[in-house]
Amino acid sequence: MGNCINPSSSGPHNSSGYISQAVKLGTQVLPTYRVFSLEELREATKDFDKSSFLGGISGDV
Repeated sequence: MGNCINPSSSGPHNSSGYISQAVKLGTQVLPTYRVFSLEELREATKDFDKSSFLGGISGDV
């Protein structure tokens, strides 16, 4: 079956079948992103002006 995981097996595994390092060590992983306030987003995008949007196959960002 390759890298498939057996749903009846116990334990936290990723798609390759290895237990993640964070779970194995019992450590907490902090988020690697920053949360922006609405005020910061409005300022950075000129109040969400359409000229600041990026187009893409999945829609505007």
